[in-house]
Amino acid sequence: MTDTVSVVIITYKRDPEILKRALKSVVDQTSDDIGEILIVDDNPDDLKLKDELIGELKAMSDKVRYITYEGNHGACYARNYGAAHSEGRLLAFMDDDDEWRPEKIDAQKRFLETSGCVAAGCNAEVQYINSLGELSLKYPIVRPGRDDLAFQEILMGNNDIGGGSYMMIRHDVFDEVGGFCEGLRSCQDYDLWLRLSEKGRIGRVEDILVNYYAYEGEHITGNPDNVIQGREYMLSTYTDRADDPRRFKAMQYMSMGENVINHRLMQGTGFLLKSLRLDFSSSTIKKAAGFMRPGIFYALRRFKRKIFS
Repeated sequence: MTDTVSVVIITYKRDPEILKRALKSVVDQTSDDIGEILIVDDNPDDLKLKDELIGELKAMSDKVRYITYEGNHGACYARNYGAAHSEGRLLAFMDDDDEWRPEKIDAQKRFLETSGCVAAGCNAEVQYINSLGELSLKYPIVRPGRDDLAFQEILMGNNDIGGGSYMMIRHDVFDEVGGFCEGLRSCQDYDLWLRLSEKGRIGRVEDILVNYYAYEGEHITGNPDNVIQGREYMLSTYTDRADDPRRFKAMQYMSMGENVINHRLMQGTGFLLKSLRLDFSSSTIKKAAGFMRPGIFYALRRFKRKIFS
């Protein structure tokens, strides 16, 4: 293992220009410590059609390695596969539709070296892209910098450290906990942070280091079955380990309701009511009411389209 950072970019049927934008943000890092950039393609079909793109990606940096395998196995498998084929002491993961600020690697590597944390997240700016490919909304998500996040706080924080593109992790600790859970269809980052926290402290760099792009209709949370599967896993795996099991369960049902209600009004409402039965605090009531209003709106809109189509 070398004293460098291995960057693992996972990609699946992504617009080549968006993938190149992600890679450019890695190539443009201020750090000299990036030893390799692994682009793991989880969609190896029609590789001949990709020859030109692969050439363009490798031309952007001599550190680029484009790797793939047979079949489509999902994002967690791709991340683990990239990590298994990397040699750096530190791992930094990136989704193919996100973008890093130039100082990300420097800031997180310096943070891990000075804090003694085994992994670190960061803050981000969320950028929503509508169905026309236009930027419709952007806003920062900024939480305080920390070097002492432990299991219970992460568990009850409902994954407020950030997703895959935010992460930098010690490679040896990543291997020790077994990497990402490949059977999960959502909550993969949440679950990994928790398992990492059992090996040492988790940190968060206060700087905004990621541009997180949310494309209308594409993300995991746009698929209610994925959301339910991941949250049910969290319930079955971690409820008994929570200091406040009722509040933890209420959080999981609230997250299910939030992400399901715009697709399935009755099922989503049912999850929100389960959350309220477990935690009837003013904050939970306010959240549930906020999610119910747009859920009813989307249901009426779908009904109107069905009637007049």
